[in-house]
Amino acid sequence: MWKIASPDRTLTVAISGSDSGALSYSVEENGALAGSGALGICTSIGDFSCGLRFVDTAEQMIDEAYSLPVGKKKEYVNKACETRLRFEKEGIPFHLLVRAYDNGAAFRYEIPDESRGASLEVYRETTDFCFPESFDTLWLQDWVASYEGPYNKTRWGPGHDGRHYGMPSLLHAPADSLWVMVNEANVPNANGGYCISHGKGTAGRRLTLEFAPEEKGNPVPSPLPFCSPWRYLQVEDHLDDLVN
Repeated sequence: MWKIASPDRTLTVAISGSDSGALSYSVEENGALAGSGALGICTSIGDFSCGLRFVDTAEQMIDEAYSLPVGKKKEYVNKACETRLRFEKEGIPFHLLVRAYDNGAAFRYEIPDESRGASLEVYRETTDFCFPESFDTLWLQDWVASYEGPYNKTRWGPGHDGRHYGMPSLLHAPADSLWVMVNEANVPNANGGYCISHGKGTAGRRLTLEFAPEEKGNPVPSPLPFCSPWRYLQVEDHLDDLVN
């Protein structure tokens, strides 16, 4: 197991590996579980959801400020503890990049190997988001093509099984005073295109990561070296902090 703590040490991301070489994650804030799930991605050059062999790690501190031409703030701060976990499968390198923020966790997949050609195809991600029983209040957007549908307040139950929801998704655990938002970032990244993703409910307390329906089950072409969008969970004690 690898643990990455946020700069103020209040939030921790734990990455675990199974005997089959599969990876999973969990996120805790002050000891309270905020979310967990499976990790991995299946591509035309390899299935990186299992059979991974650990190689080494590299750590660094991310501390930068930037501005945007739009928004409500003059300056934005990006501060996190980052760990790069390097694995390989059948000679192909596979990296899991994890960042722990004081108010959330983010991760992405990278395949730096250019020897396999100019591009690959992504079939699917095995990434998902599972939540403890304390998260019993949800605000989810029924998926519509415009991504402009209302966010409906709901609870977990059988009605979520197989239902598609737009991102972001908002969850609340009143007993733990935690708010969690699940979202993605850097989709049209510098290395090339990637389709927008959304969540799909299950009969349990879980959202699987699904590609945009307009992909119609076709693989997503991406150039090598490859990096996926960031998948992240923003974790806050107060809704006002999350909104701002």
